[in-house]
Amino acid sequence: MYIGSQFGAQTDDEMQVLAQLGIKNVDQTPTEPWQNWSTSMLIEMKERWAKHGISLEMIHIPLSSRSAYEQGAGAIFRKPTPERDRQLDWMKETVRMAGEAGIRGLNYNITILGHLRTPSKTGRGGATLSTFELDKLDQTLGEFEDGPADED
Repeated sequence: MYIGSQFGAQTDDEMQVLAQLGIKNVDQTPTEPWQNWSTSMLIEMKERWAKHGISLEMIHIPLSSRSAYEQGAGAIFRKPTPERDRQLDWMKETVRMAGEAGIRGLNYNITILGHLRTPSKTGRGGATLSTFELDKLDQTLGEFEDGPADED
């Protein structure tokens, strides 16, 4: 096991602090819009981290914990459309670019419906806790707008 970080460091000073804390590996999200990523941009990002003795191991791809209707590549999870095809093609291109840049992994967090939550609870020391209790979930919520998933 080794220590790493997903901290969104963007400046050399922030990167240096992570190096001082013993961080050797990071998972970062490029600041540029997803469709503007390129192999050369990913290589430059990896080299910038390497100057601080830190390896850029992974990048986040735009598949997040928000609803499929609220994320950058959400059409991938919806019914077939030209937009879905474009996003699938760009995702394949992103995988290719990351491989060419020597990035070992792509990170994602998929929850097609977004995070379903019930009212928060208060925990130890007054901390607010994210909560899910099925019996308290709004049972009137509709189905996923594009219907059930199928093999396509």
